[in-house]
Amino acid sequence: MGLKVNTKFGQVEISNSVIATIVGNAVADVFGVIGLAPLNNFRDNLYGLLNKKNYQKGVQIKQVKGEIEVEVAIIVGFGMKISEIGKNVQDRIRYNLELMLSVSPATVNVIVQDVKLIDD
Repeated sequence: MGLKVNTKFGQVEISNSVIATIVGNAVADVFGVIGLAPLNNFRDNLYGLLNKKNYQKGVQIKQVKGEIEVEVAIIVGFGMKISEIGKNVQDRIRYNLELMLSVSPATVNVIVQDVKLIDD
């Protein structure tokens, strides 16, 4: 299932995987975020960082009553203010979805899966 946008020329359907890619790239650019983590560690059997090819495992898009809800799992740098990073992630996701898709998500939930030392 995807996001459907009506235009004067017809309908544009955007798949959840496209939305997840936009979200993943937005999150990767936030200061303090080391990377994305898989949402389902037991199924995916890994705790490591996700690369651009599999950002979708760290992002879940739900459609509820015509609105989208975003859930994302991240790994942050040790010594960073986690609450501020979480807020910045939410803001960046909202901004990118509004800019690229003209859609404002109903909710953006951020799950901090791990904290890692930042390599210099």
